[in-house]
Amino acid sequence: MEVNGTLAANNLTLAGSTLAHTRATATTINRLNVNVNGTLTVDATSAIDVSTRGLTGSANGTAYTYDRATDLPTLTNGATNNTGGSHGGQGGPWTGNVAPAYGSPFDPNTPGGAGASGAGVTCSPCRSGGGVARIRAATVQLDGKILANGEASNAAGAGGSIRIDAGSITGAGEIHADGGTNTGSASGGGGRIALYYQSLTIPATKITAAALQANSTAATGEPGTIYLRQVDGTGAKYVGRHRRQRHSHRRQWQRHHPLRRRSVRRRGNLDRVPRCQRQRHLLVPDHGTHRHDGHRHSRQR
Repeated sequence: MEVNGTLAANNLTLAGSTLAHTRATATTINRLNVNVNGTLTVDATSAIDVSTRGLTGSANGTAYTYDRATDLPTLTNGATNNTGGSHGGQGGPWTGNVAPAYGSPFDPNTPGGAGASGAGVTCSPCRSGGGVARIRAATVQLDGKILANGEASNAAGAGGSIRIDAGSITGAGEIHADGGTNTGSASGGGGRIALYYQSLTIPATKITAAALQANSTAATGEPGTIYLRQVDGTGAKYVGRHRRQRHSHRRQWQRHHPLRRRSVRRRGNLDRVPRCQRQRHLLVPDHGTHRHDGHRHSRQR
């Protein structure tokens, strides 16, 4: 089933079914919003899957990326010549331009960028990024999957966006906004995931915005972002954890967001996270504001 825009219900159960939105075009972007007053149930045979429904296509070797000003696809600054698509992380480089990363780590609402075709080649749809899925429910019972992955192709698409606001997010399911894999040339950059919840029992290992395997380490895309924020019943926010997805051969340092860079353990105790974990920009609320120091996270003396 495909829905562009908002699907509203008191309770919603997906059993042996898939919910998605239609793929973007050269001139349009689509999004899926699911608003459930009670319980959203996704059984083990079902999925909310907007994979490959994001930005798509190339014109004369330049891929479509996202225009912040118009909220529409654009070729300006798009990836070129078999380079992977960008979103939360930049796409893997090949022989052309790498599109800049874009979108919000706290309010993901942008589709993944397309991977580029070869010089002079025009195609559509092709090398698509992941789409946009935004879910609001009292309870999310997830035993299936919520996906916004980029297309695995020659010059892969970037991961898309997933945001969930729920009192409880539970189950044996998975949440992924990974860039597409590609062993022929460059892989796509990771997407963006933000979860706001009172209770979250899905393991962190099942929530990814990864950049996957490419032709080489140098051609691997950069990881996307995952933001986990616990709230109370009134919506007041507790400590948030913002981490860059680990499963990538390359690191990206995100300098453009107004963040206060400190480290925090799962239960909110301040501490230093080992370098080997490659998790950066972990956030601590700072009286409703965040500072940006313009430097990389470093060991505290």
